[in-house]
Amino acid sequence: MGDPGYDVYFGLATAAETGFPGTLLDAVSASKGVDEAVVLATDASPPILLPGESNSTTISASRFTKFLSMAAMLGKTNDGFYALRSVPLPLFIGESKYYYAEGYDAGSEDNDEVGIGGLDGDVGETGVGINEGGEGYIHVHVGIHGIGILDPEIYDWRNPVVEVKIQRIK
Repeated sequence: MGDPGYDVYFGLATAAETGFPGTLLDAVSASKGVDEAVVLATDASPPILLPGESNSTTISASRFTKFLSMAAMLGKTNDGFYALRSVPLPLFIGESKYYYAEGYDAGSEDNDEVGIGGLDGDVGETGVGINEGGEGYIHVHVGIHGIGILDPEIYDWRNPVVEVKIQRIK
């Protein structure tokens, strides 16, 4: 078995680059302290949500579970993703908590804004895994600046990028 930290990073970078979460799901599922890891189901493959759309799922965990982490690819980026890390879960049945996820850069590819997956209707690039030329570390995404083929007036964003509502149901 490889380094668990690297396995999760590789899975995260793969999901950020391609939109396919399987490698990340496998790495997180094998991590210590994880009760359950799931992929949200949608009608698309990979599972996508467009701006303004929403999705919901029910996640089971032991009553002692106190935190939730989540991540997914940001469309129109080469290695962008959003994430929440170890946010506190609601304590009481019916209680809700809201969180706002930041956009991050996986640091696995050069940010040249050329050849970004999704321009032709596809969500991610055709390759799987980490490509060369990135920064080599995760950092807050700086958005689209127009150095490639994307118009920042159409595709740029500022953080946060996703609103997450967590409700304890039982």
